[in-house]
Amino acid sequence: MTKATAQREAFIVRIWREAEAPTWQGWVQHVRTQEARCVRNLDELVAFIEGRIAALPPSHTIHSHLK
Repeated sequence: MTKATAQREAFIVRIWREAEAPTWQGWVQHVRTQEARCVRNLDELVAFIEGRIAALPPSHTIHSHLK
């Protein structure tokens, strides 16, 4: 992939667990649009990210790079 054809998206992800809290919570922000959301689990985090990259061709999705 060349720089001319590369398409990238950036996200800021923060996760934490409050003292005495049994579960983790988090916050994610899409850098380009500044859209942000609090998340309560990994499914919500992944859904937010996938929603922002849905317009990318399948060969450029995160799943194709994890194989």
